[in-house]
Amino acid sequence: MADAPLGQLRCDPPLALLETFLRKLKADEILNGRFDALVVPGDLVAHGIPIDPANPLPNGDYSLLKQTEAAVGALFAKYFPDTLVVPSIGNNDPKYHYQGIDPEDKADFYGTFFQHWFSEHPRNSRLPELASVKQTFMFGGYYRVDLDDKLAFLALNTLYLNKKNNATLQTTEASGQLSWLRQ
Repeated sequence: MADAPLGQLRCDPPLALLETFLRKLKADEILNGRFDALVVPGDLVAHGIPIDPANPLPNGDYSLLKQTEAAVGALFAKYFPDTLVVPSIGNNDPKYHYQGIDPEDKADFYGTFFQHWFSEHPRNSRLPELASVKQTFMFGGYYRVDLDDKLAFLALNTLYLNKKNNATLQTTEASGQLSWLRQ
């Protein structure tokens, strides 16, 4: 990648491209680098890093996956510390590709993700509804956050509902999320 520091066609983009983008977004003269909220729609991690559930060894690198999610979260905190950042989980982000988080992995995976994207982000850590966000996020990776009294964001974790997900490895996350959404 030395000859293409900002990435190559048909490859997952490197962290340097994200940082370049965020730096330019922050320096934008029209908006003065000020945003009320930024939505981060998942797939923070490159293909091949989550473990392939059909072939768990030697594929995947869960430690690298968590390091990557932490690094991406840190960049958003660095460039947009006063902006609400609304992350969600994509199919490349969990420990196992396209799979909802198994009960035995929840505390580690969701806890690490929450720490980097909420506890360590200056604006997100001050959310009035942080306890409520943490409760639903730690259960199933979904949450609601209010920008103000007229605008709310819902971050859903559709992996539990995906046809590629092995639902026998989870408990009530899918139905719990749907019940929560109905409310």
